[in-house]
Amino acid sequence: MQNKDKSKIADYQLAASQVWTFNKIEFTTISEYDKYQGKPGYSFITTTGEVYDRGNASSTSRFYLKFWYPREKRNGKIDQKVIAQVALYLDPGTVSRIMYFMDKKSEKTELMVSDEATYYNLSPGFMKCYLGVINSCLTDRKRHWYFDQGKDKALLPNLETDTLFIPDYVLYGNGMKSGKLREEKTLMSDYNYKYKLLTTDAIDKKILNAKKNTFVFIYIYFSSQKFYTIYEAQKGTLVFWEYETMSMNGLTDGDFKKIARSIR
Repeated sequence: MQNKDKSKIADYQLAASQVWTFNKIEFTTISEYDKYQGKPGYSFITTTGEVYDRGNASSTSRFYLKFWYPREKRNGKIDQKVIAQVALYLDPGTVSRIMYFMDKKSEKTELMVSDEATYYNLSPGFMKCYLGVINSCLTDRKRHWYFDQGKDKALLPNLETDTLFIPDYVLYGNGMKSGKLREEKTLMSDYNYKYKLLTTDAIDKKILNAKKNTFVFIYIYFSSQKFYTIYEAQKGTLVFWEYETMSMNGLTDGDFKKIARSIR
């Protein structure tokens, strides 16, 4: 976790306790990370990124939460065995700075974990959703690929009557343009069901205190790729998941129109 999120550790612990059944999870800040490196019996959840220069002034960046544990190879070297990855939506200002340091690994890593970076889809409540899905995949020995598309035909129709909670960061524009806000009325014009646009903190409270089905929308954008997902957040269950490549405009009213059509 970033050092600025130290005050949220208790909420992260609560989130994990509600859906995670495999082992003990302890959340800590990046400044404490070195205490655990190299010690036996620990696996990790860390932020990571991939930046590629494709030439012709074009580049690609992707950012993730990585779930992994140290593993000794036959040659005695230690590598990382990745269990799962969750795509992250990093603010465009930090992305631009990381691209500037494309060939300098230490600078890129420092920027990714610095308190100046903002991960729009990383919070205690959202973490509960991610952990719930990963826990189910491990339990059922199934794999969920984030480029998949699908829906839960039993849960999705509940949105005919239940409210969909949407984080207000969806108004910030796409992943490469800053300073431009979408109009809520335009974005939601074709979604003719109940919804509420809330701050991430407000959605976190609803997720962590959920006593019944609570439907939450999460949006991710990087390198002209967009992912949008609806979770049932009481249990951390996937309800609707969609992926689109070559999406130059990011989230649009057409995406919510697609969701609305799927609900019926």
